[in-house]
Amino acid sequence: MRTLHIHDNIRLNDNGELALDEPALLISRLQAYLVWPEEQATRTKYLAARSAKMVEAGLEYYDAIEQEVLEGPKPESEEEARRHKRMRWLFGAKKLAYIEEAFRVFDGGFGPVGEAALKDDALQSEVERGMVDASLAGHRLLITAILDCHHQNQLRGGPSLGKATDLLAYIRKTCGEAGTRVPIMNAWKTHKHIAHLAAAANLIGLEIIEADPDVTSIAVPLDKIWDQTGRLLQLSQSFLEFGLNFSADRSQEPCLDAQLALRFPARIPPLALQDALPPLSDEYIDYLVTQRWAPHDPI
Repeated sequence: MRTLHIHDNIRLNDNGELALDEPALLISRLQAYLVWPEEQATRTKYLAARSAKMVEAGLEYYDAIEQEVLEGPKPESEEEARRHKRMRWLFGAKKLAYIEEAFRVFDGGFGPVGEAALKDDALQSEVERGMVDASLAGHRLLITAILDCHHQNQLRGGPSLGKATDLLAYIRKTCGEAGTRVPIMNAWKTHKHIAHLAAAANLIGLEIIEADPDVTSIAVPLDKIWDQTGRLLQLSQSFLEFGLNFSADRSQEPCLDAQLALRFPARIPPLALQDALPPLSDEYIDYLVTQRWAPHDPI
């Protein structure tokens, strides 16, 4: 069983939403899992590179503040000299704490940082490919959950991963992509164990498209999704619970593996999917019905 360790101070705000103090490094961890769910060594290199860049930016920030505060007339008294000395010590301690926190959050050590930072551009191309597969696996689980929440009796046999796959292939075809099940099934094989995290990201992306008329593409900028990291984790917890309890078609096995699926700390409260998920459009339900999933007439 794998659990994502979160070092941020997790709390609920007045609206009942999950709030995180410093989500930047956590976001890098989440993205690394989406792209390389089974490749810990590659995740470590990627996180080392991201951490190194964040440390560099953070140190530049603290250096600038230190320079601004300590510039000016030299201390004219012993008390002012002691105050300046104390401030220098505090800035040094703050920078050291920033470095320690940055390297505490990924599975590795200081060793790979220099080499990994140099290879970050090469890893970025893998990020783009991996995010496509993560999105496909996430959409498969997302559509299955929507069918389960809102369309239990509208399709013969009820909700299933198979129906979700058929519909996703149809949606991709209408968007000019390959309208076959093959890329979806391949993505599920490689990214099944983080599909709940991807489903949460996909749902937030769809909500952004619905709410923002300026966002016209299904490829929502990731930073807009990462802005809702707290909600992303809560929805991930919800999709995880769903996947661990929903049987996949005829196999009677849960569609997510309890031993291999990425886990989150228990202190992250899930959200009610019934409230969070919108129903499918009539067009999509009609498509599934015409495929072979028409409900039987009542006797």
